Amino acid sequence: AFQFMQAAGIGITCRSDKTACEQAFTSACNNRAAECVQLCVKKTSVAAQACQEQCGMICDHVGNFTNICQVLDTPIFGSRTFGWFCPLGCADYDNPDTCRPRTVCDKPCKRYEADPNATLNFAMLMHKEGMGTTRETAHYG
Repeated sequence: AFQFMQAAGIGITCRSDKTACEQAFTSACNNRAAECVQLCVKKTSVAAQACQEQCGMICDHVGNFTNICQVLDTPIFGSRTFGWFCPLGCADYDNPDTCRPRTVCDKPCKRYEADPNATLNFAMLMHKEGMGTTRETAHYG
């Protein structure tokens, strides 16, 4: 979905932060995905019907996609861009979060102390999504 939105020219870029990510999905899905379809037809060689189907799929699940945007601003990673998570795919000479074009780089791993509230909130979210720890696999201490 992110690749489709980038290809169609819908506001998701390597420099997108949490706010820009959420706004891109929200504005693309206004008016029954009209903006998404219009940009898709204009920027790609895809037929309008195919754009409508793809945009419809994205907009039907816009809540899930905007939840993904939350990863760009967390207590663990701080405020980041897509480029920080995809340093090779977003290679750029001017973006310190990315690799230089045609190179391979390895960002130093910062060690963060675990935030108990963030860890608990994440576990509760995973449980809510049906992916939480089961009683059989839980470790108690």
